Amino acid sequence: MAAAEDTPPGFAPEFFDSASGGQEPPELALRRFATDLDATARDNPAWVIDTAGGRPVRLSPRRDGIIAFESLGVHGTVTLSAGATGWVCVTATIDGAVAFAAYAERVWEDCDLYPPASPGRAMQENAPGTLGRRRRHLSLSARAWPQLAPLANPEGWVLLRWAED
Repeated sequence: MAAAEDTPPGFAPEFFDSASGGQEPPELALRRFATDLDATARDNPAWVIDTAGGRPVRLSPRRDGIIAFESLGVHGTVTLSAGATGWVCVTATIDGAVAFAAYAERVWEDCDLYPPASPGRAMQENAPGTLGRRRRHLSLSARAWPQLAPLANPEGWVLLRWAED
């Protein structure tokens, strides 16, 4: 039996290609996401968790599709991989244990994140997780990822951003 973090959402991902206006294949989307993640960690390593009192987070690139992070003595990694049914899987670990898993797609310019086994795409509301198109801010729903509740605001969102913003 597969672990919960191995179960993709119950709908097909979309990967918008801004150059053509069409869709790009999942393997190209994974390479683009990995390039973006590495560039973000290299070019803008200082982030803060706004909803946790401005808690600092420091990113550093490791290799394609893997970055390390540190926040007040907590160390971990974020890894991108090819997920089931074409999804890009995002896995965060702390001390080698999975702390967070999500599946990513890019319907338009933002990157939308969904927890494992999500039943459907958000239509009239924001996705449960969103990484802004310029990779400057990240919002995650504590309803979708209950383990994030200690970092959430009263509305149930965890908000991270570049420290320079």
